[in-house]
Amino acid sequence: MSASNDELHENLAPSAASEEDLFALLATDSTAEVEIPGGKTVTVRGLTRAEHLWLGKGVPEGDASEIERRMLTKALISPALSPAKVAKFHEQAPSNVIAAIVKKIRDLSGFGEGASKSAV
Repeated sequence: MSASNDELHENLAPSAASEEDLFALLATDSTAEVEIPGGKTVTVRGLTRAEHLWLGKGVPEGDASEIERRMLTKALISPALSPAKVAKFHEQAPSNVIAAIVKKIRDLSGFGEGASKSAV
């Protein structure tokens, strides 16, 4: 006896996520190390959705520097820097160093190159 289309669809359909399944996602490790000149590394993490939305809140349009500073303040976990220290680092560090760190944060957060584009 062959299975009906409904039975086949039912067997292939994913099961519904529980509350525990959703909160288990919060425990996933989304950190990475980024090598900087001199062979040292810094540790960054992905941003939460709330942090991602906060990045541009109240920032004048086109002020990418402020968005990067906010990103570094939230996602640079080792060494952790105060907003004032992040601003100083951002102002004085070579562009390629900042770009490498920011790229890794974006990748971990799911909005790096190749991620789907959507209005935030």
